[in-house]
Amino acid sequence: MPTVDGIELVAWILGRRQDVRIVIVSGSDPLYAEIVDLMATSRGRESVRFLPKPLDAEALAEVLKST
Repeated sequence: MPTVDGIELVAWILGRRQDVRIVIVSGSDPLYAEIVDLMATSRGRESVRFLPKPLDAEALAEVLKST
């Protein structure tokens, strides 16, 4: 995403849609996930799910089952 980062994207989604769940897959610092989670919960949303890269297929399957 050349003009926006993931945090900005999540903020944009949360500002426009309240009926979606968000799963982020990233190789970024785990602090990134905490920032996004705090942003979501401060807006009254359930936690945004975060999975680290490299992606574990079983972990993704579990997240998708729970969402």
